[in-house]
Amino acid sequence: MRADVSLVRLASDRTVPRDLFVPVVYSLAAPRKRFRLRVSSPSDVERAARFGVPLSLFEPSKVRALGYPVEFPPRLLVGRSVAEAVDGPYAKVLFSNEAAALHPRAEDLVVAMLFVDWLGARTLTRRNLDRLSLAYLGRRILEENAGARAYRVRLDQFVPEVPRVGTPLDRASLAELDATIYERAIGRGR
Repeated sequence: MRADVSLVRLASDRTVPRDLFVPVVYSLAAPRKRFRLRVSSPSDVERAARFGVPLSLFEPSKVRALGYPVEFPPRLLVGRSVAEAVDGPYAKVLFSNEAAALHPRAEDLVVAMLFVDWLGARTLTRRNLDRLSLAYLGRRILEENAGARAYRVRLDQFVPEVPRVGTPLDRASLAELDATIYERAIGRGR
């Protein structure tokens, strides 16, 4: 068995775009007020977000803006409560905090990177220590159950709230990886 999740149109939502919100019909007698969300482009994600659906597009450009040049396929940051109702080509990063999925802060992007590139999350944290709220980052890591991932790359060095769960990378290997990432970022390690 699997849960069937759908979105419900509110009275304040007078019209919804049919190409984005696809009606779910259970029977001919049932009213067509339940929808599945079909997103296939960045503009679809933006349109859905305007309707209050807790999702946003997590793209490499957002990570590059924080000082880490990286490439990866875009992913959807999507609220866990609606994730099953969202269809499309994007891989999903599920967030328990729906506000963070809709309007991610820099700390939320670090948490999302823990699900995409662990070392990238460490690099983002190191490069943005003056910009991040480490207390909020620690709370978000715990909320999203990413403590083991964060501890693996020793984010506990910067964020004391990170639980010591699992086995971290040894400090020598991590220092070497940090140096390699730094060399690539400034263009020497190509």
